[in-house]
Amino acid sequence: PPSALLGPLEEDDESVSLECATAWRLFHEYHVLGEEGSRHWPYVSYVFDEFAHETVPLGWSPAGKDLVGALVGRDLQPRPFGSGSYRRSCGFDPEDEEFESLLEAAWRIVMARGWNHVMVPVFDMINHRSGRWLNVDRERNPPDKILEVEGDPYDIVALQDIPAGGQVHNSYSQCLDVTCHGIGLHYVTSHVFNDYGFVEDFPRRFAFDTGYDTDEELGMVLEVDEDEDGELSVAWLTDPNGPNAGQREWIAGQLKRLEEMEGEVRK
Repeated sequence: PPSALLGPLEEDDESVSLECATAWRLFHEYHVLGEEGSRHWPYVSYVFDEFAHETVPLGWSPAGKDLVGALVGRDLQPRPFGSGSYRRSCGFDPEDEEFESLLEAAWRIVMARGWNHVMVPVFDMINHRSGRWLNVDRERNPPDKILEVEGDPYDIVALQDIPAGGQVHNSYSQCLDVTCHGIGLHYVTSHVFNDYGFVEDFPRRFAFDTGYDTDEELGMVLEVDEDEDGELSVAWLTDPNGPNAGQREWIAGQLKRLEEMEGEVRK
């Protein structure tokens, strides 16, 4: 129900971004209202005290972010990596260190768990996986309806038979919400890593702007999947015929660059 969602309060300043307003709401629920006053306390205490929000890229050390930046280089994704903070994004500079620490924690929580700018308790605890593993999502009624972040119900339905004890999966990139509409070829494995700090299980999608692409908007998009025997396969999503000569040369150049960096990175 809408009352279970956590988002901006109606009286929030409209000049502040929705994500900033939700982060402030989380901070207020945790630090000000606390266990006695927050209707959402079990969830709020969980995301602050048990969810490892420090491990998402926003919380990484500068050295860790620089290492990923060096590997990515000028042509790969994600770029920039792990950027953003409550202070920079929301224009607020608290003097109290504890105050700032909690606001930054709230910001990381919203960025890593929010459905756009809204926190959806329980639904945000479902693990991500796409392809044939995707087995739950929001129900659309009628089926062609594009779901909005707010205003439409979060009725979760099974997309296929799920055996007793089976793992449920939703998808951050192939979902039905308006924030996922049409991004299956835009929001890929590198973006999941940037936002959540993990390399997703197969299938994995990669998008590259090589300069030799027939689709100038999407670039070269491919999907790597693994079968039950551990064998890998590649599907070229933007060009079923596979990469052209220019794209192959570009891939070879990137592979050579990364191989030359390996010794330095492993030190």
